[in-house]
Amino acid sequence: MNRKVSPERPKFELRCHAGNAGRLEVVSDAVSVTIGQQIRREGKEQFWDSLLVECKQQDDGSLTVDVVVFHPTLRCDFEQKRL
Repeated sequence: MNRKVSPERPKFELRCHAGNAGRLEVVSDAVSVTIGQQIRREGKEQFWDSLLVECKQQDDGSLTVDVVVFHPTLRCDFEQKRL
């Protein structure tokens, strides 16, 4: 599979394998991925965003990966950690 490369030197690599729907492999200077799942809420089926991953370069040049987890009925407080 050919990987698409941005004109600048890429900072992140994304590999997504989505079963029978296909796959995607790219390199880029920023990446944002949202994963949703089907839930039943108030008697209706809907998609709920469950996970958000954002990768980007900060103004100071550092690279960050932010991960946000969502749940429709729970409130979670995850302490931020820097590695």
